Amino acid sequence: MSERRPYPPGPAMGPLRAYRARRKDILGMLTSVAADHPGVAHLKVLNESVYLVSDPGLVHEALVVRARSVRKGSGFERAIPFLGEGLFTNDGEVHRRHRRALQPAFHRARVAGYGQLMIDIARGLPWRDGDEVDLAESMGRLTLSVATQALFGSDIGDSDVVEAREALHEFVSIFQRLGSPHVALLLKMPTPLRRRFEASRIRFDTVLDRLVERRRHALTDDFLSMLLQSGMTDSEIFDEVRTFVPASHETTANALTWTLWLLDQHPRVRAELHREVDTLPGLPEAADMARLPYTRAVIAESLRLYPPIYVIGRRAQEDMTIDGWPVAAGSRIITSPWVTHRDPQWWGADAAEFRPERWLTDAGEYSQEQPGQPRMAYFPFGMGPRVCIGEGFAWMETILVVATIARQWRTQVLDAVKPLPGPMLRTDGPVRALIHSRAAERSAPDAGSLTAPGR
Repeated sequence: MSERRPYPPGPAMGPLRAYRARRKDILGMLTSVAADHPGVAHLKVLNESVYLVSDPGLVHEALVVRARSVRKGSGFERAIPFLGEGLFTNDGEVHRRHRRALQPAFHRARVAGYGQLMIDIARGLPWRDGDEVDLAESMGRLTLSVATQALFGSDIGDSDVVEAREALHEFVSIFQRLGSPHVALLLKMPTPLRRRFEASRIRFDTVLDRLVERRRHALTDDFLSMLLQSGMTDSEIFDEVRTFVPASHETTANALTWTLWLLDQHPRVRAELHREVDTLPGLPEAADMARLPYTRAVIAESLRLYPPIYVIGRRAQEDMTIDGWPVAAGSRIITSPWVTHRDPQWWGADAAEFRPERWLTDAGEYSQEQPGQPRMAYFPFGMGPRVCIGEGFAWMETILVVATIARQWRTQVLDAVKPLPGPMLRTDGPVRALIHSRAAERSAPDAGSLTAPGR
């Protein structure tokens, strides 16, 4: 009789109950499992062995040390029919080859050149004093415009923006349900759900096809031109375009939406942010990045509490061990920025609080090490060879857009908002807000110098 494989401790729930708990509240489930079984925990979800890794050192082992022994999880596999086999979804040598080809597009100097574009688009938000807007929709349109201009050298018209956004929303609404094996099966059959899925993909592809053809006849030095001259096949090029448009704008749109909501929930923080941006001589410029440490801290804290990529999954390709526990080939390995970012063991008793000051030194400078957490306890952009290639781009965009909005506007959120875990951490619906001009506030007498209270 063979020896039973040992597993690390885990919750006392059967495979079906675990599946139901995940479907009902994956954030609550992951948080409670990690709290009760810190480090690495094991549970069965339907017929799969799942290892939840929450200790920062073990997260590093799973995502960096063991990078060549794991592949992307099933969520990425389910995205391939829509996104194609681009950098976001592929694995192995193809991933490494494409990443090398695309890396120059995200060089620090090139990214810095996108700053003014991001500011100009944020300045051009069609808001007026007293308007009621959906912040989630506004940030989605803004970041889609930034993505198309910065990465592909050409904006797409308003009708194409609407078409692309509607197609993405339709896809995401379906993709959020792909955790169910029944939904995955329905997408393989001639069902209404499959027809909706294919229609949304075709609508999105039509917009992207126009973008590619436009650039093919007018090569420059932008991201798309780089792809067209990279030696990739047309199929590979289209898959990368199909990957980067949603990946480069959807994650940032969610980050911006959560940040604006958090600022509305914390008037003191918003007042500090306003004081910082009001020290600028005018509307923010790209060169002002170094003068915005509090704004950067606000973004860092928003990404800590509401990381758009809240779960990072891998599947073991071979037998291995994690923290001395054997992990069989085929097992799922889950790491969660949501869980590790909120763990009081690494972030202190106020881990659940939105407190940007934790990222500031006594001199008021931003430092990613200032909270005192282990270096691997903060990974909103992933870690290791699959760390987000556009991390620098995303940091610049979120900081400059938030600073530009804060300089001009104050938002008053009207909706109760909850996180909706799907492919990314979205809000559970529209985020309606009243828009108030800050022109009168800025002309008022100075209320005091910028401080960093609460540290």
